[in-house]
Amino acid sequence: MRSSIASAMQRFRPGIAPTLVVLVLLPLMVGLGFWQLSRGHEKQLLVDRYAERRAAEPVSSAQLNDMADPAFRRVHLRGQLDGEHSVLLDNRMRDGKAGVELLQPFHDQASGLWLLLNRGWLPWPDRRIAPAFTTPEQTLNLDAWVYVAPGETFQLHADPAAAQWPRLLTALHPQALWAELERRGFAFELRAEAGPATYETQWPVVAMGPEKHLGYAVQWFAMALALLGVRPRWDTGSERVSGVEIITTCRADKQYATILTDNMIGAGVHINAIGGDCPGKTELHKDIVARASMFLEYPAQTRIEGEIQKLPQDHAVTELWQVMTGAAQGRRDSAEITLFDSVGFAIEDFSALRYVHGLLAEAPFYQTLDMLADPDDPRDLFGMVARARPEVAA
Repeated sequence: MRSSIASAMQRFRPGIAPTLVVLVLLPLMVGLGFWQLSRGHEKQLLVDRYAERRAAEPVSSAQLNDMADPAFRRVHLRGQLDGEHSVLLDNRMRDGKAGVELLQPFHDQASGLWLLLNRGWLPWPDRRIAPAFTTPEQTLNLDAWVYVAPGETFQLHADPAAAQWPRLLTALHPQALWAELERRGFAFELRAEAGPATYETQWPVVAMGPEKHLGYAVQWFAMALALLGVRPRWDTGSERVSGVEIITTCRADKQYATILTDNMIGAGVHINAIGGDCPGKTELHKDIVARASMFLEYPAQTRIEGEIQKLPQDHAVTELWQVMTGAAQGRRDSAEITLFDSVGFAIEDFSALRYVHGLLAEAPFYQTLDMLADPDDPRDLFGMVARARPEVAA
């Protein structure tokens, strides 16, 4: 009986492999925690700078090219939009809905500079239908602010070059656009403030706020503390099964394996051997199989695929259905070693499923789920899910 704390402490032996794992993971987790704190500090500085510059008065567009750090600067613009060269920035999510951001070249009259103006977010629930938008033709007066991306957008593959307009892109490169159009343009995107020529313009400053980085840092430090609290030990197989009454083995290796030897199994143990399911794939030593009382699902198949394939074809067994119907006895005494040699049968699984289904049909404790997808376009599974949302369907 393992109930003495003192004896447990005496048996404690730090294993080499677990100790090495702790020595590797502990500094890694602590390092990741401090990295998240550093990222959170950087994001906080970014948010503070955004708030400071957004509160300032707009500058003129003529000053933009002379600024060493134009990020988040407010700019007053007067000019016209070029609706013939519209860009739709794909994979933009708002409140769990898919959509695009509409960007168009804007010619500023005061500076003569071309600017890539982001007019806001548009929903795109059905990708079979192009997003609808309009472009004002009159001269516009509006305010915007400079957005400088923190890095390159990750792309599985590059956007196609010289695609038709409006152009669907996954990453934005204003300089490449100006070179293609042969225009003198500003190097960064401008995001319009809310006005008559805009769509949804609630721009997030950062994708992940500083508070989330703090939360992740706490998680990494907590995991490091938890790792310190774990007492690593390297048990032998005998120690793991000592004193237990039920053992279940389930391995995937297709080989004659021996994960339990005869000396590990004491009187009164029951074994569920469920890993063997083909010839040449076993888990138990032959002596365990020979001295245990065998219970099988279907002997004709189990003698080929189960643990009993190691024994002669006439070795005595009891079929599981005989025990369940009372035609045969199960465990005869407390010292008997019993072995359920299971190889798995679909008819068994189906019968159990039907039985449970029949019981649930008479009770309110279930919910019917539609598990079969039937999209209009097999390449657009996201659009199918989006259209299934109640607010989209409405």
